[in-house]
Amino acid sequence: MRRLPRLRLRHKLAVAMSVAALLPVVVASWVAVSVVLRSLESGLRQDTERQLHVGLNLLLRNVERLGQVAVQLSTSPELSHAMLVGPEQVEQTLAGDRSALPSSLVQVADDTGTIIAQRVIGGVGERFSGLGVKSGGPVLRAGLSYERRVTIVAVNDVLVVRAVAPIVDASYLLEGVVVVSVPLDAGFADKLKGALGTDVLIFAGGADGDPARQAMSTFVDRFGARVTGMSLSPALAEQVTDDHTLFSTATILGREYALGYAPLHNIAGDVVGMFAVAAPRAPVIDARRAATRSLALGAAGAFVFALGLAGLLSRRLTQPLARLHRGALAIARGDLDHELRVKASDEIGDLSQAFADMTDALKVNQRRLAARMREIVALHDAGRAVSSVLDTGEVLTTIVDSVARVFRARLAALWQVALGPDGEPVLTLGAVRADGEGDGAAARAASLEEIALAVARSRHGMRIAAAGDDPTWSMVASGARVSGSLIASPLERKGAVLGVVVVGRAAGAKAFGDAESDLLDTFGDQAATAIENAGLYQRLRAFNEELEAKVVLRTRELTEANGELGRALGELQETQAQLILSERLAGLGQLVASVAHEINSPSAAIRGSADAMADSLHALFEHVRALPEAGISGTDFERLRAALEDSAPTVATFRMSSPVKVRRRAKANAAELVALGVPEAAAMAAGRTLAGLEIELPEDAEASVDEAEVGEDLARAICRVIAAGADAGARAHRAELVSATVTDLIQIHKSANTIQNAIRRIQRIVGALKSYS
Repeated sequence: MRRLPRLRLRHKLAVAMSVAALLPVVVASWVAVSVVLRSLESGLRQDTERQLHVGLNLLLRNVERLGQVAVQLSTSPELSHAMLVGPEQVEQTLAGDRSALPSSLVQVADDTGTIIAQRVIGGVGERFSGLGVKSGGPVLRAGLSYERRVTIVAVNDVLVVRAVAPIVDASYLLEGVVVVSVPLDAGFADKLKGALGTDVLIFAGGADGDPARQAMSTFVDRFGARVTGMSLSPALAEQVTDDHTLFSTATILGREYALGYAPLHNIAGDVVGMFAVAAPRAPVIDARRAATRSLALGAAGAFVFALGLAGLLSRRLTQPLARLHRGALAIARGDLDHELRVKASDEIGDLSQAFADMTDALKVNQRRLAARMREIVALHDAGRAVSSVLDTGEVLTTIVDSVARVFRARLAALWQVALGPDGEPVLTLGAVRADGEGDGAAARAASLEEIALAVARSRHGMRIAAAGDDPTWSMVASGARVSGSLIASPLERKGAVLGVVVVGRAAGAKAFGDAESDLLDTFGDQAATAIENAGLYQRLRAFNEELEAKVVLRTRELTEANGELGRALGELQETQAQLILSERLAGLGQLVASVAHEINSPSAAIRGSADAMADSLHALFEHVRALPEAGISGTDFERLRAALEDSAPTVATFRMSSPVKVRRRAKANAAELVALGVPEAAAMAAGRTLAGLEIELPEDAEASVDEAEVGEDLARAICRVIAAGADAGARAHRAELVSATVTDLIQIHKSANTIQNAIRRIQRIVGALKSYS
């Protein structure tokens, strides 16, 4: 004002009044807009945090499910049988109907860690290219150690979930390992986006100096192409690793997003990647722009209006404007109870009324905010009260009392839900509270059981604006004398409905809105947790009481048994310690019995093989002693011995072929022996004996007898010895004697192999017991 000495007083007053009128409007509007914007920012932050936790839970649920899939495959009888047959049968088993399995790469390794089969289930092969494990890798070694494991690893630029489970037979002998791999790629991120309703980013790496690679995201441009090139800075990745969660903002495709980050750990606790969700900030930005525009237009309009009015009526406005100015300053300081009304019938009065209306609106908003804060505080107090009670009856009563108090309900009731034999929910009224009634409240609540049953079946909440006018539930509501608004919500915990809470208001009360419905759902989660904890506590208490009763009974028996000796309290404590030691020794005895049972099978195999080896040795000596009597020369015997020495250990390791192959080989052997001059009956007997040992005689055996030398395969040596017979009778005797000799020696080798395998099994059992100890 000192810089404008030439202006008249009314001009100065006009300027002053204009400023005084503009200031409270701008301040009040700025305060209101700031509160709204801060609320929007806080809500966006909370929504991003909630989406981040939900997304992590969904990701971990998929990881857990993959582990269950690996266990399901490893315990499949078809796969265990296929491992005994061979890799082709394993491939056929994996190619069977696997529609119930998720899209994944399944690999099967034998007991040496060598991959023998792999197959992509329910997906495109390119998606799983290069993601499989190598033979003998650490994942396979874990499975070969009888370990079931699920972890997350980084392969190239993609995080891969790997689940491994051992394949064992009925005697718990390791047959192989199943490895199931699923990449956390863009396709997996799209599934999470479908469940969350917001964009998802998954980074590989990003910890311990490992730079985070390009993200697997759900972002697409306006042409529908996947957006690439998004990465995480090392500093941001290090901060996420240190703080476990981080929230920031970023511009993607020209739009601003609120991003929430969380680290992903493997089974060893190392950070292998990052998980992020992106919530659009468009509502906050639009609200800020609209608020700025409204503030600018409102300030400009208020200034023009005040300046024009002050210029025309400056003399009449001096005192009223001063009062308005004082009132505006009071409002700016937060004193909403200040009286702004000015007694005037002109524009001053209208301006005063406008300020009063604005003050009233701010008061209403303040009361609403205070009411909402009271509800939140009441919900918090109710949650703490429910969590502090452990008795189920007290928990149910506390829940109903808290709901009735927070929602100012006419009637509040809670039913416990259990599944019947037919899978249908069975409801039991747990607690009820009604205004002005005691015992009659349960009868009123019984009318609402149909609504609670419908909510328990659908697992979705229900909200009725006017229950008395609803065509479906009006009769039910009238029986409970609840004609106003009504809401019902299920109490779910771990996928199971534990109860249903129903809240009703009188006809004249305010109808329930979305805020009350969300508040009841939130309180329902806390209540379900409290009910589950109360149930666990009751079971634990019952178990403790039963255990205490057993201890008391046992103590009484000990006291009566040792009463004659007059043992003191210390001797009783020593007896109890002896009982505890006995329980431990009993458990050790069960363990030793189980190990002895496991060792008994290979021990029986060793005993049986040793007996069979003794019989075979005895028969072998008899047959070898008879060889010279059959006219077999020393040279032929030496050649047969050399061939047996070279080939018998290998033949003993052959597995028994199918009956069809054995019969075909026996016919071929018999034909070759007949061609050598052996009578048909003896040829058939010797042919079946050799075929059972996996020995097939060559077709040109007779033609190549003279050309054979020492060191040729066993089949030619057998043919050479048989063909050296002078006549058919001698050849028949030689065929029987040679086949019996070969059978005895190979049976000895097979018994030795059986003993070795049984010893290896015993060593494996002892090693496992050592590792367990």
